[in-house]
Amino acid sequence: MKVLFLASALAAAVPARGGPFDAPQAAPLMLEPPPLARAEADPPDTEPTPTPSPSPAPRGGPTSDFWLPMGSLVVPGLGQYVHGDPRAGLAFTTTAFGGILAGSALIGDEALDDVDLTTSSPREQWGLAFLSTGQSALFLSAYDSFHRAVPELQRRGEYGFLTHHEPTERLFTAPFALSYAKRRTTWIPMGVAAALATAVYIDGRHGHDRFRPYHEGDELFVAGISYNAGVAEEALFRGYVLPLAQRRMGSFWAANGTQAVLFGALHYEAGGSLPIVQTLSALYDGWLTRHNGGSVRESIFQHFWYDVLVLTATLLADPLDEPKNVSVRFSVSF
Repeated sequence: MKVLFLASALAAAVPARGGPFDAPQAAPLMLEPPPLARAEADPPDTEPTPTPSPSPAPRGGPTSDFWLPMGSLVVPGLGQYVHGDPRAGLAFTTTAFGGILAGSALIGDEALDDVDLTTSSPREQWGLAFLSTGQSALFLSAYDSFHRAVPELQRRGEYGFLTHHEPTERLFTAPFALSYAKRRTTWIPMGVAAALATAVYIDGRHGHDRFRPYHEGDELFVAGISYNAGVAEEALFRGYVLPLAQRRMGSFWAANGTQAVLFGALHYEAGGSLPIVQTLSALYDGWLTRHNGGSVRESIFQHFWYDVLVLTATLLADPLDEPKNVSVRFSVSF
């Protein structure tokens, strides 16, 4: 699975220094996360706090910034169980495994490797939506485990650059926070998303007469896939991998490059085009997260609407016939 590849790649790129788990300590429910330097409103557009010099890494237990979050990618809910919040852990565990099992059952083992986002089968669309939800639970469990450890780590003088690391429930409303559309940091990526969607649509319809019909329910499918990807991928890569790498490497730009490469690798498909767009967008979202003090809400907003625009254009321009003449195909993976 791509999640296992991601875990092994991150372990190689950012070597862990923590030890085995210590005894768990009591922690509040996920809906009421531990106190953290956070803002009730979104952080202002100000320059980020300079990154302090690296200090010794934490060792295990609820203050683990590596073993528990990374373990939560393999065993969703692990970090929440160790932090003494079994109800939150159970929610992540059942959502992850339930989504993956339900999605696999709906699509079928034989078709699992061949189905893609342009499918017009409602059954396969629901299957992909369940699989996406299951993967999102893995990613969010890792983010939430890290978020719970941040207050104690900051009391130790670590992760001082995270001034607005958001509690997990704050991420769920970010795609609909339209106030971000007023920010200049949103205008350029949204312009790029609109240009890419237009290019995908024009190129897809060139040289064809018959196209995949846009079915009732496609809007819900597009919204669901885009929502899961926007929230969960930003939480994992910009909300967890980026600060972890910055803490270990001592350099924001080295950390930003690391998370961008890992993000691109997650979107690479054998035989497909290189995920250049995804890697470049990850670099920008990493900078934006730093600009916002560790908050990923604005990058979630941009990610969600990027996927909505490009996936909609892809479905509208998916041909059903052979091209009349040879043309260069332009594609964007998700």
